[in-house]
Amino acid sequence: MNGEIKHLLTQFEYNKNINRDLMIDVLKSAIATAARKKFGEQGGAARVEFLEDTGDFQVFCPRVVVEEVKDKNTEIAQKEARRYKRGAKPGDEIEIEVSASSLGRIATQTARQVILQRLRGEERESIYRDFQDKKGQVVSGTVFRMEPRQVVMSLDGAEAILPYEEQLRSESYISGDRLKVFILDVKRTSKGPKIVVSRSHPGLVKGLFQLEVPEVDDEVVIIKSIARTPGERTKIALQSTDESVDPVGACVGIRGSRVQAIVRELNNEKIDIVKWADDTSEFINNAMNPAQLEEIILSEKGKTAVVVVASDQLSLAIGKRGQNAKLAAKLTGWHIDIKNQEDYIQEQKAKAEKLLSAAAESPLGDLKGVGATMLAKLEKAGYKTLGDFKGVDVDKLSEVPGLGAKTAVKLLEQTEAMIGSLEVEDTEPAQAEEAASEETETGEADVSSSAEATEDKSASEEAVSDEVTENGTEEEVAEENDEPAQAEEEEK
Repeated sequence: MNGEIKHLLTQFEYNKNINRDLMIDVLKSAIATAARKKFGEQGGAARVEFLEDTGDFQVFCPRVVVEEVKDKNTEIAQKEARRYKRGAKPGDEIEIEVSASSLGRIATQTARQVILQRLRGEERESIYRDFQDKKGQVVSGTVFRMEPRQVVMSLDGAEAILPYEEQLRSESYISGDRLKVFILDVKRTSKGPKIVVSRSHPGLVKGLFQLEVPEVDDEVVIIKSIARTPGERTKIALQSTDESVDPVGACVGIRGSRVQAIVRELNNEKIDIVKWADDTSEFINNAMNPAQLEEIILSEKGKTAVVVVASDQLSLAIGKRGQNAKLAAKLTGWHIDIKNQEDYIQEQKAKAEKLLSAAAESPLGDLKGVGATMLAKLEKAGYKTLGDFKGVDVDKLSEVPGLGAKTAVKLLEQTEAMIGSLEVEDTEPAQAEEAASEETETGEADVSSSAEATEDKSASEEAVSDEVTENGTEEEVAEENDEPAQAEEEEK
């Protein structure tokens, strides 16, 4: 029997992961409870010792020395007491060893219940601690039984729940199936730890790559972000910390062996592996794979990206039920607006024409250097808005009384520069913003053109202003140069 106790202690420690010393304390407590059941209040003070060498339990119970014994469970005769303690006298309390087998059947059953209850509690706590440490990891399990809204699985001797909302719609489960699952949550309950697992969480994909790809497990290749439509398609962005290691190639494996193993585990779910890039335009371009993009226009306000694609690439860019676009947006963290190239060009043209039309209605007073006197002369000649200068050459404008050829040239150049800057600035704000951060060549070109137009405008304004204010203020010059002949002399 003693050898059996030592063997059971070893088995519990190995199989149930319960500390040996803890189990010994449980047994001591159970035997003390049995003694209290047998001997009453005096038994409650029983002391239990465990002998490691033999596997025996020694039970010591207190007894009160009396001359005449009335209750043998709590009292001991003086003559017998002197066998344990020399000189014992009535009223003394001594400890005597009691055989565990003498505790009785009821006391033994009580001890058994205490042992089972305590060990069951310790086993549950051990399972909770073990799986709490595994929370957020991928583990293997076996389908144990099917229930209406969940699947019960066995994970290393513990039961786990796979809820309906965490299952893959493309999968059907049969008792005995081996599956890899993501540990979603671990909770304490009155019936033991509740372990919730998932087959639809993006963490499952990440964990599978860690299991299948050594470079990911060693953090040579880092998974930057994952976007997933469970059971259908996943996009994963990778970055390498070693320039000599290609992150995409490492995860694909020779002839696709590594990624195919993950695809099989996920019941043939499609996986797009893309390369992470610090440059937003490049990253969005990679995330939209397999579609080929013509242009990407970013707007930091609202983190919106307009993606322009050719007509034959539009369906690829959008994907089945919009999956490609949705996953790319989730992967990059940007709102992606996909536009057909032809439609986009037409939109830009229409917008440009609208803005040009609005600019043409701007009054001539918006031009720097045009004072009240000159404005009156221009209006008298039929020129009231910038649009009135359309199709007008220098010779015709010079016919305005008091306006020389040089002034006419500068006014026309300034008008052209103003309308041109409005066109670039207002019709393509996203490209201009993009160029400011040096993200796309198109944006840089747009901003460069805008800057040159602005410089031309400033130069024209300065020239007109210099010419008009050469001999005084704008109003003074306008008043002094009422006659055309005088304006011509000043120009010469």
